[in-house]
Amino acid sequence: MLRSLVGSEMCIRDRYKVKEVKAIANYSINTKETTVKFTTSIDNQIQTIDYTNKHDEGELEVLKVNKLNETMKIEGVKFELYSDELNRVIASGKTNAEGKLKFTNLRTGTYKLYEVEANEWYRLDNTKHSITIKKDETTYKTIKNQPKMGHIAIIKYDRDYKEMKLEKAKFAVLDSKGVTVDTIITDKNGYGKSKELPIYETYTVKEIETPTHYLINANETTVKYNSNEDNATKEYEYYDIRKEGNLKVYKVDENNQRIALGLSLIHISEPTRLLSI
Repeated sequence: MLRSLVGSEMCIRDRYKVKEVKAIANYSINTKETTVKFTTSIDNQIQTIDYTNKHDEGELEVLKVNKLNETMKIEGVKFELYSDELNRVIASGKTNAEGKLKFTNLRTGTYKLYEVEANEWYRLDNTKHSITIKKDETTYKTIKNQPKMGHIAIIKYDRDYKEMKLEKAKFAVLDSKGVTVDTIITDKNGYGKSKELPIYETYTVKEIETPTHYLINANETTVKYNSNEDNATKEYEYYDIRKEGNLKVYKVDENNQRIALGLSLIHISEPTRLLSI
């Protein structure tokens, strides 16, 4: 309404030009100029003019990375963007192969960013991320995801006597690039367990050091997890072969001369293993 715009009654002339000179906060000025024409023969006319203003806008770019290795970008993570002004979700999307998701044409103001679907190898992040969008700016938000984790366990025993568990056997755990990421050492019960490891990796386990008197087991084990095995412990049994030798026994008389009279019984008590006699 023209009268309300100017704030007072006006003398009627043929034409007036109307333009916006100041917008309210968070809105851009409408640069349109409107010509208003009155009929001079009619008193107390009211002319109504509709003006629309565009809300100030900005952008949001989300980057999703691995919490343990931020150089690893995470694809396929779904987010929803909730507007505090409008009290509703106004946009959603998934991160691309570069771990990025961009929201454009966002009204300036405050938002909440929610992760609603994680990559299958990662745990869902339940954090409510507060976002502020500013005029003609891109707001950048990096969010770290915790991978699903698991353990590798070794049970070590004597090949011929499985009940005999072997202590201090040492195993290397290598990732898919051949880098050693952990070392497992068995305890007195023949049991050893790795630290937490991301289950998206494929691992190789091999023995690198044996208990005294044992031969290294050259077998290597490949460890793979499924994406639904968060917090799982995969156990593998390894046996070692004890080093062996032969024992020859000779019967001698008091002059230390060999004799072969009768039959002698020899008892070997170390270490609960029958040796060749």
